[in-house]
Amino acid sequence: MKTASARIALATLLAFGSFGGMTAFSSSVLAQSAPPVQSVNSLRDVNPTDWAYTAVKNLVENYGCLSGYPDGTFRGDRSMTRNEFAAALNNCIDAINARVESNLIAVGNNDLATIQRLQNEFQAELEALAARVDDLEGRTETLEGNRSKVKLGGELITDVGGVFAGEANGAGTDAKDALTAAARLQLNLDANLTGSDRLHAQVEATNFEGYAERFNGGAEFNGLKTPYDKSGDSSVNLTELYYQRNLGPGQLTVGTHGVDLETVAGTPTAPSGDYAFIEQFQGNPAIAEATGRDGGAGIGYKLGLGDKLELAAAYTLPSDAAADTVDGLFGGSNTASAQLTYKPGAQTALAVAYARTQEQGVTAGTNRAGDAFSNLNADTNGNHVGLSASQKLGRVDLSAHGGVSFMADGSSNANATVINWAAQLGINDLFGEGNYGGVGIGAVPYVSGGTIASENAPLAAQAFYSLKVKEGLAIQPQLLYITNPNGNGNNENVWAGSVKTTLRF
Repeated sequence: MKTASARIALATLLAFGSFGGMTAFSSSVLAQSAPPVQSVNSLRDVNPTDWAYTAVKNLVENYGCLSGYPDGTFRGDRSMTRNEFAAALNNCIDAINARVESNLIAVGNNDLATIQRLQNEFQAELEALAARVDDLEGRTETLEGNRSKVKLGGELITDVGGVFAGEANGAGTDAKDALTAAARLQLNLDANLTGSDRLHAQVEATNFEGYAERFNGGAEFNGLKTPYDKSGDSSVNLTELYYQRNLGPGQLTVGTHGVDLETVAGTPTAPSGDYAFIEQFQGNPAIAEATGRDGGAGIGYKLGLGDKLELAAAYTLPSDAAADTVDGLFGGSNTASAQLTYKPGAQTALAVAYARTQEQGVTAGTNRAGDAFSNLNADTNGNHVGLSASQKLGRVDLSAHGGVSFMADGSSNANATVINWAAQLGINDLFGEGNYGGVGIGAVPYVSGGTIASENAPLAAQAFYSLKVKEGLAIQPQLLYITNPNGNGNNENVWAGSVKTTLRF
């Protein structure tokens, strides 16, 4: 039912029924979550000449449990239902209880009797209100947990630089020292569909030809491949598409693009890997290259073994091989891999990984390491073992990795051992908050033994400094030096450098 001028009646009832304060919330005020009025003078439509002025003043000054509308009015002549009256009563009782517990006010026996009388009068409405609030809170939690959350983002990398000196394959293969400028754009979509899953998609366009191909005579040295070196013609390509969700005690990953062991397990590489000039310093090539650094189709599962151990396993293959109607998912190039990660603390990680490959080499090093037998056919297989470690010491990031690959060609009984290693140091907030600088040294993958000729170790050293311009924007000068390029001690050492700009949005 309606109670005429119930807001004024409520104030009057409590102000003159030996009790000085009860909230006069209406449903509209409750919906606006208006803060309590601090002074009766802030209510534009309440005047000292009004017959209920004293009641309203007591509500404000004595108990602080009266709220007006957001426009600064009280609207005392508005009617309200019993349910609205009960809601107002409930809120005011809560406000009074809070003040009593804080020793801000004292409530006499007459006041307590008034409160009890009102609670008894509106007991049914108060109970119904509490039930409705509980129901709404439960439904809200369910909706929040189940609603789909979609995040869009991207990254733009521009690179201005070149290979300034060196050879890739002996006489006549000097570096093309022309300065070039190129860019790569990635757009990412991440959707949370159930609250415990992730759908990820990425498209990419690039015109970056890469430093690996910048030698005369058509020579190529894959040890110069950068993390953003995906030779392209600016066409838009789908590069990542996979789905992850909790399943049983672990996490399942499945997709058609961008799936590799790193996607499934993560790697303990220190943050300096994100700033790497070449792929050798981004992650362990023995595993990353063997399992498809850029990823393809595949499925994987990660399982926690207590608080400190994680075990991950994956089966992956190039996206075009997965769609091949002849070889299909199991007949052509593919990789089965696993990684055990130990994290004794939040700042330390150790990992050992193994991969078994078919028709795949280690492509981030010398040409011979990538294709030791000059023909990656169905008889070419590899067994790869990698170790990785990272440690954070205050602002300093330390990381190291090493790997060995045992390649074999069943058709010719040839075999080759390919090794690589790297150590890196990075410093956070170097010369300013948000900046990052680092150095690294290592040997890019090369043939160290087997039935085919061994190579000279191509040692690489890098230095970089990332300057934060503003949130999401950084400029990074970087320099690279490699001895024995392509594993050939007769080649001139390579110098390369660039200025990379990264914009994340």
